[in-house]
Amino acid sequence: MTSEETVPDDLCSVCGRRIQADLLCEYHHKALQNLRGAFNDWQHAMAIDWTTYLDRLEETEGVGDWVLEIIEFIKSQSDPSELTQPPT
Repeated sequence: MTSEETVPDDLCSVCGRRIQADLLCEYHHKALQNLRGAFNDWQHAMAIDWTTYLDRLEETEGVGDWVLEIIEFIKSQSDPSELTQPPT
């Protein structure tokens, strides 16, 4: 599903499954939680920003499909929202 497609309010913005939280299904919601949870560790270890972190993960072998899909979704958003921002 592309970012240009309209997704009903009760379906995941990434894949169209039923939402759990943050407009995401349980799988993409968990992937987003994992991304946010690991960002601080990466940031402290490598002094990188959110965008660089996402880029590096995309290039990392073994990163799961759900994580890659949520990264692609985040990057496709033209109007950043709370969903697409790094954790504070």
